[in-house]
Amino acid sequence: LEDVKYLPKRDFCTDGIYFIFGMQQDICICEVSCDANIRKVSMENNIVNLTMKDQNVLILQDFKFSVLDLDTDKICLKGENSVQLISASSNAQVVSILDAQNFLKLYTWTDLTNPNLPTCLPIKCLSLPIASSLYSLYTYPMICLNQTTLFATKAGSNRIISYQIWRANHSLSEDLAEVEPDILEFGDADVYGEKEL
Repeated sequence: LEDVKYLPKRDFCTDGIYFIFGMQQDICICEVSCDANIRKVSMENNIVNLTMKDQNVLILQDFKFSVLDLDTDKICLKGENSVQLISASSNAQVVSILDAQNFLKLYTWTDLTNPNLPTCLPIKCLSLPIASSLYSLYTYPMICLNQTTLFATKAGSNRIISYQIWRANHSLSEDLAEVEPDILEFGDADVYGEKEL
């Protein structure tokens, strides 16, 4: 891990075996348990966000997403989008991908890591009830998954939106088509004084 201190301060993913950093068009991979050098895997376009499960890393770029197998360093393109992709989050079963129009798509890790499936289709698409803004990355919603719920909020907002999508036994709800958000509100206005729509 000695070389890690020379990397720029960035978000990273870890599974306890690897540290994964996205830097411009490179993915830097560092094993936690040994003094091996950092290895790099290069991409054609800038890396927007990363999320991982086991030996697989979902790589989000501006208009496409791919999966990197850490054992082989092989990258497989899994999907493209006409709207710019903003962020990704995952749990043990699914990956959520948010685009610039606050449209969220859910994909299973099983589909994303299947080498015989060249393109993945989402299992669910949700339009977040949050006003979109084209001015800054910081105005896009933040998303987070736990084992039963998807959460979304906007920086400075007084609202947290949650979708109960998984059961307690970690299986997907059978009627995903009818999933409705729960909206939690705190006070009358946003932290920055704006009302949410």
